[in-house]
Amino acid sequence: MTPARTFASLLAMLPPLLAMAMVAKLNREQRGVVISAIAVTVLASLLFGALQLSAGSSGDWRPYGNDNLGFLNGFQANRNAQADVLLIGLVAGAVTLRERRDRIGRMLTNWLLGGLVLSIVLGCVLTGSRAGIVLIPIALAAVVGLHFARRIGLRGALGGLAGSIGALIVGYIALRGAGPVS
Repeated sequence: MTPARTFASLLAMLPPLLAMAMVAKLNREQRGVVISAIAVTVLASLLFGALQLSAGSSGDWRPYGNDNLGFLNGFQANRNAQADVLLIGLVAGAVTLRERRDRIGRMLTNWLLGGLVLSIVLGCVLTGSRAGIVLIPIALAAVVGLHFARRIGLRGALGGLAGSIGALIVGYIALRGAGPVS
């Protein structure tokens, strides 16, 4: 229907595909650095979003205009993209903590993971993105699977996946007729 937009969409897919190909060539330690950088960038975006919310209706700290006042946008142009970024950062943060568990200790790692989960889930809810909120259980299932895989085993991981799917269905039913989250 619109060849120019179709071509633009195709071109927009090139940077992530190239990044994926470049990261695939890295060794484990180098990939860990990339994942850590993603996690740190997402935390910075979350903090920037907190500044946006603290500014209230003044519109300060909003580089893309005042379209989504009252919602957390972070570095993104809209709240849906911010919710996606936060959920990706949640998984990246869990991987980063898992890789450093031996260096910083199991107890501290668990506390840091709990703080990460709480802050990012709260940030995702504050975006007001219904799709982002519904995807929270899937990201949490990935975090549990990545962080606690050795302790819970395959049976526990499958149970967590089933629970996440159940929560996703319940969330869909609950939000099916709802208007925008505010």
